[in-house]
Amino acid sequence: MVNKRLLFSGVGVCTILFAIMLVFFYSNSSPTSKLSEESKATKVISPKEEVLAQESILSTATLENIKGEVYIIKKDSNDEEQIKASNETKLVQGDRIVTKQDSSVRIVFNTDQKTLLGENSNVIIKELHDTNIGLHTVLTQVSGSLMSMGKHDDYTVETDGMTVTPNGTNFYVTIDPTTQQTTIFVASGIVSARPQGNQGLKQVDIYPSQQISVNPQSNNDHDITYGTVDIPTLVSIADPVILEGLLKNKAEIDKENQELVEELNGNTTPPPLLSDPALLREYLSNIQNMLGNLVLEASKQNKFNKEEIENIIDEANKETKDLNNKIDLDNVKPIVDLGSMNAKEVLEAMKKQQEANTASGINTQPNPVTGQVDNQITQEKQKKIEEQRKEMEQKKKLADQLQKQAEEQNKKKLEEIKKKELEKQKKKLEEIKKKKLEEQKKLQEQLEREKQEAREKQLAKELEDKREQEELDKKSKEFHDSILRLELESKVTKLIDLKLKASDGVIAIDLSSIFINTPSVTYQIMSADTKLVTGTIQNSQLLITPVSIGETKLTFVVKSGDVSVTKTFNVLVEDVPQNGPVSLKFYDNDPVAGQLGGEINLIKAEVEDDITGYVYYWVDDSKNKLGIITTVDKSDVRYTLPMSTLVPEGATGILAVSRNQTGESSAYSYVLINDLQKMHVQPIENQKLMVGQTKLIDLSQTFIDVTGGFIDSNDSLFYHNYQFEEETSNEEVGRGYVDGGFHIEGNQPGTTQITITLTNRNTRESVTTSFELVVEELPLPDYGPGKLTFIDMNPLARQLSGTINLEKAEDEAIISSYVFYWANSKKEKIGDKLVEIDKTGENMTYSLPPTDIVNEATGIVAVSKNNTGESSLYSYLEIIDLQQLHVKTPIETQRILVNETKLLDLSQTFIDETGELVNINDDLFYEKYDIELTSNDEEVGRAYDDGGFHIEGSLSGVATITIKLIDKQSGESVSTTFELVVEEKLPPIFIIGTL
Repeated sequence: MVNKRLLFSGVGVCTILFAIMLVFFYSNSSPTSKLSEESKATKVISPKEEVLAQESILSTATLENIKGEVYIIKKDSNDEEQIKASNETKLVQGDRIVTKQDSSVRIVFNTDQKTLLGENSNVIIKELHDTNIGLHTVLTQVSGSLMSMGKHDDYTVETDGMTVTPNGTNFYVTIDPTTQQTTIFVASGIVSARPQGNQGLKQVDIYPSQQISVNPQSNNDHDITYGTVDIPTLVSIADPVILEGLLKNKAEIDKENQELVEELNGNTTPPPLLSDPALLREYLSNIQNMLGNLVLEASKQNKFNKEEIENIIDEANKETKDLNNKIDLDNVKPIVDLGSMNAKEVLEAMKKQQEANTASGINTQPNPVTGQVDNQITQEKQKKIEEQRKEMEQKKKLADQLQKQAEEQNKKKLEEIKKKELEKQKKKLEEIKKKKLEEQKKLQEQLEREKQEAREKQLAKELEDKREQEELDKKSKEFHDSILRLELESKVTKLIDLKLKASDGVIAIDLSSIFINTPSVTYQIMSADTKLVTGTIQNSQLLITPVSIGETKLTFVVKSGDVSVTKTFNVLVEDVPQNGPVSLKFYDNDPVAGQLGGEINLIKAEVEDDITGYVYYWVDDSKNKLGIITTVDKSDVRYTLPMSTLVPEGATGILAVSRNQTGESSAYSYVLINDLQKMHVQPIENQKLMVGQTKLIDLSQTFIDVTGGFIDSNDSLFYHNYQFEEETSNEEVGRGYVDGGFHIEGNQPGTTQITITLTNRNTRESVTTSFELVVEELPLPDYGPGKLTFIDMNPLARQLSGTINLEKAEDEAIISSYVFYWANSKKEKIGDKLVEIDKTGENMTYSLPPTDIVNEATGIVAVSKNNTGESSLYSYLEIIDLQQLHVKTPIETQRILVNETKLLDLSQTFIDETGELVNINDDLFYEKYDIELTSNDEEVGRAYDDGGFHIEGSLSGVATITIKLIDKQSGESVSTTFELVVEEKLPPIFIIGTL
């Protein structure tokens, strides 16, 4: 590979020098040097010039695969003048490409040369033109990352840290945004890197799976690192787009690397770090495993999701024919770190290799100090150069022939150009002449049009002036008329609504005093109803004549010139009614003295044309009005004086007159007041009872005397002044009776009427009131009792005794008692009632005597009851039977002497839960029971078991003995205590006497 590069470079240099000489000779001897500028623009390029390229030709590049935000900054523009890029955007020399966050773009220079930019990249196309050796490209990378792909003819990437010239296909350049460190990673081919500013290391070649990092801000040899690629670090800093691009080019990378492997396995000198054959073998393995490790690490660092990784691997493997070279993440061999060197170490390694090559007659590496190849050429090289020289002589000969042919062709072409130029100039002169004639004709036509337009404009102006004057006159008249209209409208407002009496006669209004200084004025008056009001104009007088009572409208029109104003106003003709009511009647229905109540009856006036209604007044003996009672419309003159209406002081009668809008008639009707005064009642409401119920009826607010006061049946003098009489229509249903008050009682379901008559014993005046008594069957209680509680105090099995507690029902209105029953587990009553107790007090208690539990009974149920029956609602309590040992007969206090013992009989003391006596003399007693005997003071006396239960006295005094019986099976026990009184023995008493 290196030998090929040297050969290509030598041939290229010779070819360029030879081309320059030919071009110089050709340009000095060319007969076309005196051609016009236009002919120079159409100069024919000779075949020799096509082969040797006299001048480089500017080229363009294209953008594709734009993702995110990508912008172009043109040469000599500031950074703010950004043009948003799109696919197919053309790039030229001097353009700057800028990618934003999460953005990328691919630059296509030609079908074989492409460059991929990652996010946050800033790259300038410094140079871009075609040359004799191909496309010359120089990129200045300011920031970000780029990956170069394809074959490169003359391609350079410059950064602040180094200059990169590839002789291969795929390599990656990235600039750290913080430290500005430049890192180059080579995937295939060989890339020459020239660090900037380093005085020692001028140039070093980077091979596939190797990288170099340079800090441009330092001249220290240790800030340049050259060696095996650091896969984890590379993946962590690499844009996913770059990684994907590398992996998608796997087939191309594999192919180029295979060619390099074959060269390295031959006699080609290995790169620095790999002079050892063992290291070289490891390096060749690294090349093969490089892409697999990139995919594996990208997966570990989540650069792609699982689906993306699978797609990338599938696409990469699809173009790989060698099954052993396909990517398999389960079988990826790790990259072997073959070490790294700084600049000084690389320089020493290159010197040693150069010395070794020189000794063997081979010199393929640039001098590490000068960067030039030493002038030591092997015989094989000399042979190749001689072959190249011969090939160049042949090419020169061919070029001379082509040059001669080109000169002849150029001569013919120049003659043709001159001929065409003359024809072109002649044709151009004719065109100019024709164009001038056409312009003169157009100018003349334009002048005619302008004159015609001027005449039309003048005529239009005259018509417009005339229209404006007419409009002005019209507006002036309209303005004058509007002023006149405002004046007339202002004056006509003085004609207002009128209220007249029929007896007033003709009303005259002087119009001349209203419309002063109004020129050429005329008047007109019209009545909406001439039967009520008429209007006429006499000279300047408006005459209005009321005809009959009513209301109508008069329309007045005043006109001056072309302006007329209309005013409509109301005229009301009125007068008091001429006729009064025919008659008036009133009968008092209020029995209280000084109070009235009843209907006022009025016979209306015979003629009501001028009447709208009637008015009722209170009047005295002289018919002087004392106050208004009410007013009524003539359509309905009925009026009922409310009961308990007080008669005003001095009032003796009621007077009625007719009325209308004007006033009241002088004619009237009158009726004398006749005050009704008698006893009366407040009706008793109908009553409702249940069968067997009685109720006291309060009559203190029922009977009223003539003064309006209640007759109190509870008064001590009531029965002295009054007497009651009661009558019942059906006493089998119910009745009323007097017993310290008036009572009613219900006997059987049905309805009866009770009548009460109150008679004044002094005046014999009486008053009666009746009401219905409805007697209904008493319903079952609708409320059951509340909570039921009971604790058994009876120790015998199947026998209860204790206190039953029962909360009363929430509402006891129709409850008379509560009943207790035995109940089974379904809460169903068993047998007859256990006990019934009346409702008394707040809550119910009942002391249950010792009572046997009936068969199947598991609890007690309580219900509410009245005369009809028992409630369906109940309260239930489950029985908890005490069932325990107990004492039947407590032991009485025992008295013994000191040192005396006594046998106690316990056969009647204890009873078991079945009620049987516990026989302490039974042979099985001690198998079932234990006995504990204790004394609170054993110095006085004690109890003990010695084939029987004994007590013993030791000292005089009193001790408490406790006997405790314990059931061994259940652990249940019962105790009884008694006092033991121990006394001293009395000395013998001797009786002395005679018989």
